[in-house]
Amino acid sequence: MPKREKTDKDKILIVDDTADTVELLTKRLRADGYDTEAAYDGEEALRKVREYRPDLVILDIMMPRINGYEVCRRLNRFPDRRNFRILMLTAKSKVTDKVRGLDIGADSYLTKPFDYRELAALVRNLLLQKRTYSGPGPEAGVAAAGSAAADRQGPPTAPAAICAAEIGTDSLRRRIAREYTFHGIITRNGQMRRIIDTLPNIAASDSTVLIEGPSGSGKELFARAIHTLSGRRGGFVALNCAALPDTLLESELFGYVRGAFTGAVRDKEGRFSLARHGTIFLDEIGDISPALQLKLLRVLQEKEFEPLGSTTTIRADVRVIAATNRNLKEEMEKGRFRADLYFRLNVIHIALPSLAERREDIPLLIHHIMDRFNRSKKKQVTSVTPAVLDILMRYDYPGNVRELENIIEHGFAMCRDRTIDVDSLPDGLAPATGREAGENGATPAGAADPLASAEASAILAALERFDGNRSRTAAHLGIDKTTLWRKMKKYRIDFPARRKPGTGKS
Repeated sequence: MPKREKTDKDKILIVDDTADTVELLTKRLRADGYDTEAAYDGEEALRKVREYRPDLVILDIMMPRINGYEVCRRLNRFPDRRNFRILMLTAKSKVTDKVRGLDIGADSYLTKPFDYRELAALVRNLLLQKRTYSGPGPEAGVAAAGSAAADRQGPPTAPAAICAAEIGTDSLRRRIAREYTFHGIITRNGQMRRIIDTLPNIAASDSTVLIEGPSGSGKELFARAIHTLSGRRGGFVALNCAALPDTLLESELFGYVRGAFTGAVRDKEGRFSLARHGTIFLDEIGDISPALQLKLLRVLQEKEFEPLGSTTTIRADVRVIAATNRNLKEEMEKGRFRADLYFRLNVIHIALPSLAERREDIPLLIHHIMDRFNRSKKKQVTSVTPAVLDILMRYDYPGNVRELENIIEHGFAMCRDRTIDVDSLPDGLAPATGREAGENGATPAGAADPLASAEASAILAALERFDGNRSRTAAHLGIDKTTLWRKMKKYRIDFPARRKPGTGKS
């Protein structure tokens, strides 16, 4: 491909067969400081991507000769696909059309007719992601060509374990983008992929969602994916309910008018107003007080609220997604959380596993985190030693993915060359899964080999979780029961099924 022209401006290619749309977008985007070029059909678009080398392609779906879906498919095969983003436009508003566009590799999606401010916000976000290689984009793991579609085709064959030598390679980067990513969620765990497969249906409704999972397990990523897949035209607004005292939290949620309290010198919109026509994500919902629980209940029941100090009622056209690291049902049963609010929130329930329950994802996440840190910290750390991978595969991660990020960041700071070794890890970090490999007779063959150790550790963790139940373990790992049996034999894992009292079955 020809060399890209040097320019301080981000370059946007507008692909649409409607001259009025091209003219309008060209005028507005250039006024915002972007360099633009236009193409009026699919063939011209493919040619101009090669010649113009854009940072972003705004791609209409309904076009003559080659439609937008086919153009997107072909663009995703371009060698430099990591260097540009794709925003798809269509007059259709069906979620199935949106999912189809994302499944074939688009980075985001906007339905016509749209407010230019919506498009401008998406353009800014996509270009920021392109510059930082975090969020949408093939190399960062948001080319949505992967997990949900793969799961719909039935259980995959057992994925091969990833060894230390693969971490940091372009081939693994491509595998993550192609097979194991959906809207920033990187996983090959069977339970996680089954949850991902439900997201389009969840997004198609306006029902309230409750996401439960330990801190650092990715609850906000799932909330954002639901919002992106939905037909809601407003923004995604997040608020950590545990971060503010009650008085501030109420004004932050509902806003206030001038004079509502000392220091209120002007009106301020709350998060519910800012999320109008969009989604509000209430993290750590289990931490709010009973008084605020009652006010939130009214919003969910009546779809309306009043800002502090106001008598004017405001309609709340907002989709609510709540999250917590607590067991809200237990909190309700102990009288610490309102039952009526719990049932309003728990219309759709998602339970996320801890990182210790999805150990097969650890090598993928190590690679992804290292990729991101290399760009943000301007370093070239390309690998971890087999001993480091073995330690990280066995660690319990009470802080989940967030703790893994901290460990890798520590390794970045301490390593002296391009490889993170054991000396670069935080003090006190050691294999701590709660069981050594030899317990229960589990002595995996080739445990010194990182590839065998990684796969055997994932199998052991799943067997431990399901008390040795082969069927549930195989389903969790996303493999057939016969495949699990062969791998247990291969690694000499002898893990007896534990029968529950009073039953004849495990």
